Amino acid sequence: MNEKITINAFCPVIDFGDEINRLLASTNWPIVHTKNTAGSGEDEVELSQDNENLYVMIALPGVNASDIDITIQEGVLRISGERHNPYADNEEPVQWMYQERAYGPFTYRFRIPVNITVDNVKAGYKNGVLLVTLPKAPEARPRQIDVTIE
Repeated sequence: MNEKITINAFCPVIDFGDEINRLLASTNWPIVHTKNTAGSGEDEVELSQDNENLYVMIALPGVNASDIDITIQEGVLRISGERHNPYADNEEPVQWMYQERAYGPFTYRFRIPVNITVDNVKAGYKNGVLLVTLPKAPEARPRQIDVTIE
């Protein structure tokens, strides 16, 4: 793989990210783009599969299920939502002594590497963990081929 990478000196961070996404798109790497505008590094993402399904699991502590939006369009799974600050409605502002959790909107996008049965996609949310199950289409599942003796 001898691809030339060109980086624009005026916007190296954005171009570098675009180049990484372009290079990863040529592999089976499923992440198209991960953007967490809330700035939280605490969300944990796991991608897995078996013969029947693809699975996306994301730990989203402190996020209400009603604040999560999941869409599939043109082979991309998009999971977005918002983590609300529980102290935002306080009459008196909170003075932070220490804070690691970030609040605000987040978005994850994953390229789906095989054909799926969109009508059968399921999403469950339990104890702050989102699990999206994407059933593989029959043609994307492994098949046993019998060998005949002639």
